[in-house]
Amino acid sequence: MSFAELQTGIVVKDPEVRKPWTRDLEWIPDLLKDEDLAFFSHLLVIGPPQKHQALADRYRLIPVVRSHDVGLYENADGAWQGFPVDRRVTDFDQGHHNGSR
Repeated sequence: MSFAELQTGIVVKDPEVRKPWTRDLEWIPDLLKDEDLAFFSHLLVIGPPQKHQALADRYRLIPVVRSHDVGLYENADGAWQGFPVDRRVTDFDQGHHNGSR
């Protein structure tokens, strides 16, 4: 998603540009297809623990941060492979930050 796509944004973009992933995926995440993940370096997952586990079982996701029903995951097979990433998991629920306890 890009704020340039919203009518209230101060930035605009060419409406002719077609995203290569499934249409409306930003708004309807259940439309996710295996081939969509190639375009994303990270996934923001919002849902119950079962949703997080189902995605982790299906794809190679590396947890970055998790708090209650919200989690950010690095997509090991996605865009920006080779980009340096701090792999220390941050767990805000437990009061731990960057893996330090």
